[in-house]
Amino acid sequence: MLARVGAVAAGWSARHGIETGVGIGVCRGPAVIGNVGSAHYMSYTMIGNAVNAAARLMQMAQMGEALVSGEFYFSVRDLIPAGCVQGFGPVALRGKSEPVAVYSIRPQPGPTA
Repeated sequence: MLARVGAVAAGWSARHGIETGVGIGVCRGPAVIGNVGSAHYMSYTMIGNAVNAAARLMQMAQMGEALVSGEFYFSVRDLIPAGCVQGFGPVALRGKSEPVAVYSIRPQPGPTA
């Protein structure tokens, strides 16, 4: 996703002078996903500690970067090229009592499919 958006953003920048991008936050854990509300107002949403932590990571992420929790990273690390990952160590996230291990993932430069 980062590589695809990066290519589109580079084109917009070259053609229109528009600087844009995306930062992603990912965390692993239980969550409640579905319609929440009352008969008068219903909203499709996600609720849970993992959702809140992912939102905090997304807020910290720079354009072209995915910040992921250590728990998520260790579950997918074999799928990510080593040159794309940088560990940040424990990071204090608002609303979390304990620091969370955070890893930054950036796509390798190159052609996109």
